[in-house]
Amino acid sequence: MSNMQESIATQSQNEIELSVVVLGYRAGEDLRTFVDKLVYSLNKDNINYQLVLVGNYWANTDDKTPDVIRDLAQKNNFVKSVIKEKEGNMGWDMRSGLKVADGKYIAIIDGDGQMPAEDVIRVYKKIKDSEFDLVKTCRS
Repeated sequence: MSNMQESIATQSQNEIELSVVVLGYRAGEDLRTFVDKLVYSLNKDNINYQLVLVGNYWANTDDKTPDVIRDLAQKNNFVKSVIKEKEGNMGWDMRSGLKVADGKYIAIIDGDGQMPAEDVIRVYKKIKDSEFDLVKTCRS
């Protein structure tokens, strides 16, 4: 994942501008591809960011997502991992990611690719340039 390794060099001790909370429930190995696209977009726009990868899981399932997230977090200092046995559904996963996000701005996106990774940049620019408190997206 060359994009990820390159981003390690671009991260600094400065304030994190953007935290991207990626909900990875049951995404498994596909999460790597999504994260790589996201990192490419973030690096291209030269944003100081962190990724919060949420891999909460139901007990006694074969979901490989927690292992993928552990690996990504171990290899990339800009990745925070949240991996817990589930106590709720998507909203609970989202809240568990938001609790550890450090950015001035926070984006939330599903890690299964249903929204393009590039949309994070588009929405980030909109909220920053327009001085909104919140921007919500929807699929069309």
